[in-house]
Amino acid sequence: MRRSVNDASNEADPLLTTLTKGELRSVKGELRTPTGVGMGVPVAGASSVPIEPEHRPARVASLDVFRGFTVCLMIFVDDAGGVLPRIDHSPWNDMTLADVVMPFFLFIVGVALAITFHRNPKRLRLSQRELTSKVIVRALKLFFLGIATQSATKFPFFQLATLRIAGILQRIAFAYAVVGLMEIWLPVFGHFDRAPAHKQPAADPPTTYLLRRFPLHWLCAFAFTALYLLLMFGVDVPGCGRGNLDEQCNAAQYIDTKVFGRAHQYPYPTYQRSGACSSCAPGYCPRPDAPAWCNVPFDPEGMVSTFGTVLTCWFGAFCGHVLLNVASPARRVAHWMAVAVATTGLGVVVNFTFMPFNKNLWSLSYALVTVGLAAASLSACYLAVDVVGKAFAVAAQPLIWVGMNTLFVYVMAAADMFEVIVGWFYWRDPATQNLIYLWQHGVLVHLFGARTGIVVYTVLKILFWIA
Repeated sequence: MRRSVNDASNEADPLLTTLTKGELRSVKGELRTPTGVGMGVPVAGASSVPIEPEHRPARVASLDVFRGFTVCLMIFVDDAGGVLPRIDHSPWNDMTLADVVMPFFLFIVGVALAITFHRNPKRLRLSQRELTSKVIVRALKLFFLGIATQSATKFPFFQLATLRIAGILQRIAFAYAVVGLMEIWLPVFGHFDRAPAHKQPAADPPTTYLLRRFPLHWLCAFAFTALYLLLMFGVDVPGCGRGNLDEQCNAAQYIDTKVFGRAHQYPYPTYQRSGACSSCAPGYCPRPDAPAWCNVPFDPEGMVSTFGTVLTCWFGAFCGHVLLNVASPARRVAHWMAVAVATTGLGVVVNFTFMPFNKNLWSLSYALVTVGLAAASLSACYLAVDVVGKAFAVAAQPLIWVGMNTLFVYVMAAADMFEVIVGWFYWRDPATQNLIYLWQHGVLVHLFGARTGIVVYTVLKILFWIA
């Protein structure tokens, strides 16, 4: 039987949230009201892991709701995107609903990282070297789990000749490791002490103060962004030159191919649904006269584009620091919305000047705009669940459960492991007579038609995991 919202908050997924079960019992999240914050912040030159008072405020359920919603959205666009191509990943330039999922995950990981290293008494008792070891080990676990999940859900299993190295969990592992090490080793500047509210009124720091507290963090995040832009615009791709961002000609594909080889990249690139490759774009109808590059593998989670994800994750961490340093719910939302407006506006400018929205390349415009959407979504969830009242929190309990068990639901539902296991049971033909196929096509598609049947199947699948 599912626990209540408050009980469930004690057991979060240990990898995607970056919090172990024991840590969550110590942290208990952030604050719902402006009356319970009392945290110290280190002076200039101190470690990035400040020693703050041990107390256990109520958990902010909105972060779990946001995480749970993102997982459900991922399941929907992945499963229904085939029959609803307008919500599926964009073939190349531009953005669709599916394209916001990955940046939302990275943003949420950043928020959780800030909370982990600045509010957890157990963490604060560890040395920087011990914390570093934990971050690296956890990132490696997540990285290899991603490889295993990709291989175990595709037949033949673990075929080393075509084993895909990059992937969703691998990208999260990289961003988690980099931003986690930033939180551990980079100093935080300034000093802000707030006494408990019953002793003196809380005074929230201004936005400019919060920005100035993390100069080295911003510098590190921008350094990875600069490295990404330098590779994208500075590498001379044979036959294409420098700065080309087309499907068949870009530095990301060229470098990833040199590093991994074509056999170890994703064999079904989204540009196979572009107008040059498909007669029903953005759907998938291969053209007989399609150019050869339409069938060239391309990894949307490749090495070069992954460098750009550090900025996304760090913006999430910065919004997590807002939770730790700002007591007023209104001021928290104001900070987050300032981030949303600034990054969205800048992203739109970049889109129309030199680098269009592109999820496959993790273009700078795409990274900035999706950070804005993530910050605005966090604000909306926070207002609805943690500020307005308990009614929304109770209604959102299924999403909270998914948010607390993100990795499990991702592996079983979004990565299709559950369907693979159930598909082992079949009558005669394992492809067309297994239990999943019979339920999906023999029942739902027969009753509702091809498109609606797949959508109904996807909705029922989500309801199954949140029920």
